[in-house]
Amino acid sequence: MKLSLLLLSTLAVALPIAKQPASEYNQLLDLISNQDLEKRDVSGQPTIVMFTDNSTITDKLAHVKAIIGNDHIEKLYDVSSTEKGAGVAGYIGTFSNETLALIAEAGCISIFQEDSIVQGLGFEETLVERDETLFNTESGQPWHLGRISHLKNPVNTPQASEYAYRSGSLDTNIYVVDSGVRTSHVAFGGRAHWGANFNNDIDEDEHGHGTAVASIAAGISKNAQIYSVKVLGAQNTGSLSGILSGLEWAINHASSQNGRSVINMSIGSDATEVYKTLIQKALEKNIALFFAAGNNNEDACTVSPARFAKDFTGVFTVGASDQNDNQLDWSGYGNCVSLVAPGVGIASASRRGDDVYTSWKGTSMGAPIVAGIASYWLSILPLNMASLEWFLTQSRGEVNTHGNTPNVLAWNFHY
Repeated sequence: MKLSLLLLSTLAVALPIAKQPASEYNQLLDLISNQDLEKRDVSGQPTIVMFTDNSTITDKLAHVKAIIGNDHIEKLYDVSSTEKGAGVAGYIGTFSNETLALIAEAGCISIFQEDSIVQGLGFEETLVERDETLFNTESGQPWHLGRISHLKNPVNTPQASEYAYRSGSLDTNIYVVDSGVRTSHVAFGGRAHWGANFNNDIDEDEHGHGTAVASIAAGISKNAQIYSVKVLGAQNTGSLSGILSGLEWAINHASSQNGRSVINMSIGSDATEVYKTLIQKALEKNIALFFAAGNNNEDACTVSPARFAKDFTGVFTVGASDQNDNQLDWSGYGNCVSLVAPGVGIASASRRGDDVYTSWKGTSMGAPIVAGIASYWLSILPLNMASLEWFLTQSRGEVNTHGNTPNVLAWNFHY
């Protein structure tokens, strides 16, 4: 009997433990990483494909297996943090007509479209001379900081150049998905960081739009960490697929950081649904998003990603106003606009040097003003999305708007 027990014990140690099958999510990742590289050589335009909201990881795995049997998927858009793979939003690749037909018939696909060009929505006006470091004092500040500090317009008063604000102690992060940021500029005070590049191999701001946008937000939220996500090049344009990659990176990085995060995207293109899934994933992670309304005097509902503000709490599309509280005639308008913010003569950091400043105009400038105010409030209070939206939309009746734009002006609740 003792011998039998000893033998069984020995066999139990010797028998190998059965290997557990990989999760469907890990199987999906393995499929993408182990594709046949020869299938990359397909002529045509890259196509962006997004899954439906209710598609499961089982659906996604089966679909991808069918696709890579014919062609090559270049990249997954994935904000998953679990093995369930719920964050797999879509993919991009260049596909044959046969594969495109398969995609069109798939029940788990919500939209697919060819890659396209997206542009920044701001324009440089002129260089600005300043005697002190911009944004590091309360007085002698640009007009937009004075305006957002006061419910009533302080134009032509000493308060017009006074930035009044409370001090916050909670960690916050601002992600600027744009043309890159000159992180060494003194306006950032060491708070700006290079995050990622989805445009080219040049890790710098080749245009200036991103540096301007980042400095506007940083000047309002004094303690926020600024992360540059480059998706636009020297002409202030980039691919839609690159924009989605930048947004994906920002969501994933923000999820790994301490404190609350916001994402600013002062960009625009024709209306498209491809942003929707990633926007939803950001909101699920309590990340607010800020978009520019457009500069062509057009309904913001015809511009993406601006059009999504009316569909989601925590998404804000921003129009542009002047020093007299008039919505600028070229600003995007309509019920897809959440509120209006200063958008002309906005003093900003320049990409040209670490102590050079410039003036910009555009709804690109209004969006980071509101993103900065949001980050400022999140540094003071642990707000949920509904509460944040309330704090950002209480300055009503102070601006002359047009085209059914809500009469709401950016304000930090100070005076």
